[in-house]
Amino acid sequence: MGLISNIYNAPIERSGFLKEHESYVVLRYKNREYVGAAFVHPDDEDFASEKVGHGIALSRARIEILKDEKERLRQEYKDKMRMYNDVLGYGIKTPEEVDPTGAFKKSIKRTYDRYLTLVEFLKEEEKGLDNYLKGQDEIVTRLKRNRKKGKID
Repeated sequence: MGLISNIYNAPIERSGFLKEHESYVVLRYKNREYVGAAFVHPDDEDFASEKVGHGIALSRARIEILKDEKERLRQEYKDKMRMYNDVLGYGIKTPEEVDPTGAFKKSIKRTYDRYLTLVEFLKEEEKGLDNYLKGQDEIVTRLKRNRKKGKID
């Protein structure tokens, strides 16, 4: 399995919906726990939904994993580049002398490509969550407006 599918298939350790209208999800990934939470605004308590809260909390937990993995890959890339430059003596030796098959350079490129892929998935997850929250806000606003109209008429 790939990195992204492992993140999206991370097992849910715990999840729940608390009295105070707070949903939480705890994901286990690489022996670490990542927590995502969703809170209902006090004005919107009439519209609290366990499923909506669970989805938001799950997305936030995944975002935390993606951020950690992004940082890990960034550091791995920097370490590999530093080692590669050290071995080359910062230009004293040619890459062909040190890495005739180009395997080390390919490894660096694979790490960089995984990093870029992860950055894209992180952006998509954050954008998706943002769009979802905006949509939920619009729905709640419409429902409140319709309820208010019903009371006035």
